Amino acid sequence: MPATSHPNERNPEARRMLIVSIHDADLMAERQVSSSDGQVEIITPQKNGNWAWVHFTHANGPIQLSVDPTPFKSEIFESGEALEASSRSMSWLIRAPGQRIFLNAPEGSDTHFRCFGATLPDPLNTLIALEDNQIIKAVVSVLSKLCRHLPLNDDVFAKLDQDTRFEILRGCAAVARRLGFFETEAQLLSRATEIRKSPNQLRLLSFAYANAQNYRSAIIAAEAALEAKPDLANGPFQDHIAELRAYCDVVDELRRMPRPTSRKTAVHRKIAYCLHNARNYAHGGYAMRSHSLAAAITNAGRPLAAFARPGFPSDGALPDEMPSGQQLIDGIPYHFENGFGRRGRTFGYIAEAAAYFEQAFAANQIGIVHAATNFWTALPAALAANRAGLPFVYEVRSFWAITREARQPGFATTPQAARDNALEAIVLALADQVMTLNNQMRDHLIGMGADNARITIIPNCVEADRFTPASPDSALMHEYGVEPGDVVIGYMGAMLHYEGLDLLIEAAAPLIRNNQHIKLILVGADPKNTNDPQSIEQGLRRQIDQLDLGNAIRLVDRVSPDMAQRLYGLFDICAYPRRALAVSELVSPLKPLEAMAAGKTVIGSNVGGLQDMIEDDRTGLLFDKDDATDLRAALERVISDPALRERLGNSARAFVKAERSWTEAARRVEDVYQRAESEIGIDHDTLSNLLTKYFDTPTVHNNSFYRRNASV
Repeated sequence: MPATSHPNERNPEARRMLIVSIHDADLMAERQVSSSDGQVEIITPQKNGNWAWVHFTHANGPIQLSVDPTPFKSEIFESGEALEASSRSMSWLIRAPGQRIFLNAPEGSDTHFRCFGATLPDPLNTLIALEDNQIIKAVVSVLSKLCRHLPLNDDVFAKLDQDTRFEILRGCAAVARRLGFFETEAQLLSRATEIRKSPNQLRLLSFAYANAQNYRSAIIAAEAALEAKPDLANGPFQDHIAELRAYCDVVDELRRMPRPTSRKTAVHRKIAYCLHNARNYAHGGYAMRSHSLAAAITNAGRPLAAFARPGFPSDGALPDEMPSGQQLIDGIPYHFENGFGRRGRTFGYIAEAAAYFEQAFAANQIGIVHAATNFWTALPAALAANRAGLPFVYEVRSFWAITREARQPGFATTPQAARDNALEAIVLALADQVMTLNNQMRDHLIGMGADNARITIIPNCVEADRFTPASPDSALMHEYGVEPGDVVIGYMGAMLHYEGLDLLIEAAAPLIRNNQHIKLILVGADPKNTNDPQSIEQGLRRQIDQLDLGNAIRLVDRVSPDMAQRLYGLFDICAYPRRALAVSELVSPLKPLEAMAAGKTVIGSNVGGLQDMIEDDRTGLLFDKDDATDLRAALERVISDPALRERLGNSARAFVKAERSWTEAARRVEDVYQRAESEIGIDHDTLSNLLTKYFDTPTVHNNSFYRRNASV
């Protein structure tokens, strides 16, 4: 249907508007936004008659809801509950196919919205169709409570029969699962099971407990389901049973891990470099660091074989790519195994991957196991190394739970985050030596239980001879509308919220409006996000359209490494406006080093992850994080002063050539390997404490459940 215009939609001063799409069968998890114009737009389901639930929390005051067009206002039900002074929360049921709904907050306030929502499953749609106000009130009450993790108010069920209560609990549990609130799903299903304790209900409850990382309760529920209906073990439930058994196996192996007092004499020198992704199927900073460091280690005289995590790349973005066996990439042997992948498993995958690594290490005469972030690769590699009596080195490049929190606010408090952090801590406890990128990451690792004496900093580096200063490519100038004498601000990298590209557009817009010779080119858009209104790319395009600067600001899809080198020749300034989030404060990106090697003027926010490479007014300029005005001042300063750009670019290149060489990194890695060969670093006390705190197994593990499914 044609778009509905909103009076403030083309406001050039509007900073950001959140678009929420509620799809016909599913929905996004929680969304958050801060908006200076206090507006949020919702796109409701396209399917006629399909009810959706939307919940908003607004930090600054009451929410004023306006719906366009107005005839659908009659289809909106408030929860009937008083607004909480602290959160200003409201829930609605909406049936308005394909409509755009605008939420307006008090004018003049910098607002913060949290949005939840989902299309309702069939059981709830059927109940709402009865038009019983008591049922509607109960449904909205349960949904609004679940998104705030508040206890249910049993009074809402007082006048409802048992069957209706059961359907409401089961339907709301399905919504909780769609939103990723697995603990809440388990609680609702547990309440439903008290009403109707069938084998199928127990089966669903076991799944929910496993999703909530409560494996002890999942095993107990599975045992009860199998006791009531043994045939469940032969159907689709068997994969779930296998995952529970793998959980028991992995935890038992970790608990039984021996305490070696001496390292056996090394027989082989070859390194097994175990990686989450790899060339030539990934081209991001992770794969580039892996390949460059592997090449430098090999050139320094250490034989090395790289092992991609089992299932890469077919279990990710490249489902049709299924490499198997060894491939030589720039002379480095890479090993791939695509016969199995995660497929929704955690401990089943860890167990199977550990068996694969154990066989691969033996077949390739490995002497040291070196795994890079994160636990999906590193924990199986550590288990295999321990079985073979090999030294294990863990290279921590990022903290994925923290990175996910930046992309998905609220993740840090989920059971998945607790599991991921615990498994990361277990890998650290198993490591003889640990490597990481910078001082702040080292401090974070110490906070996770790692021994400072076992941590070595190996920063990101760059091949300075590959990224060299170059003149603009005339063909690219024509393609991107760059004229001689233009000053081009560029960005090269992933388009993620924490990169702060909306801030860069906001800062640059007045400069571009006042000077037609300033251009902004942002490289790294994911083509898969072209039609996703909630993607970062689409949000940036809307921002550019609202500013009416489409001729001067270009979004470019991801490019090959060769094209990246050509594009650096087009840029005069490279900006990295990372947001003030934990991931930005901790983790150092690799891309700025490429720009520095190419002799570009780099401008970055003063987050911790950038300050270890950008020294203000020497190798670049730093601006106050999240401050568009300060970023604009830094841009204006270097745009107006070509001599300053030249000085900063020359100093940046000199810095990376002197201090960020992969050859020097490989020398330091060799020192780490030698320490790992001679010193045992495994921390059994920390390991035992982590297992006790996070990975409990019930006594039922040793009874009929475990024996009955021993062959699964």
